[in-house]
Amino acid sequence: YKISRWQQNPGKRKFNEERKLVIDGLTWLRSEFGKKCRIVYKLGNHEERWNHFVWNRAPEVYDVPQMQIDSLLEFEKNGIELVEEQRMILAGKLAIAHGHELGRGIFWPVNPGRGAFLRTHHTILVGHSHQTSGHADTNLWHEETFVWSTGCLCDLVPEYARVNRWNHGFAEVEVFKDGQFNVTNFRINKAGDVRTA
Repeated sequence: YKISRWQQNPGKRKFNEERKLVIDGLTWLRSEFGKKCRIVYKLGNHEERWNHFVWNRAPEVYDVPQMQIDSLLEFEKNGIELVEEQRMILAGKLAIAHGHELGRGIFWPVNPGRGAFLRTHHTILVGHSHQTSGHADTNLWHEETFVWSTGCLCDLVPEYARVNRWNHGFAEVEVFKDGQFNVTNFRINKAGDVRTA
């Protein structure tokens, strides 16, 4: 919140408070899934704000290891792998992107899944839009491409986007030995009920 570009209320969330909440969340994930589970943290646009903030305000200290996002969020302590530089990741044969890598404006046509399909023409899972959706398309040989976008687990009405179409949600991906996968896209309603989308 404090390193974002819009005007911030000085009484609202502090950077270190938010950082500690993220660390607590990652520590909880590690405790729930144990040491053998691989946890990969894919940077999104909010994490990239940290880099931009330091580049613009204190470029002289950017190369100090403690200033890097993985150090700030204690990834090493929790055995978490970092994926940065807007790179895609793979869960078997499923491409996964945060979504901001695909550029602005892609999420307006019909729904975010359709927008991501128009940008990639590939089966992919994205989350940047904060909206649960899916889009399927087939080619001339009836090969199917399916794109999912996930809801979010954040505030649904932030100061910079009071009117939006966001919803709470997440996805679960099961990957098989041959690289095939199954995606279950969950939507969480106001009552806290979790339903498949």
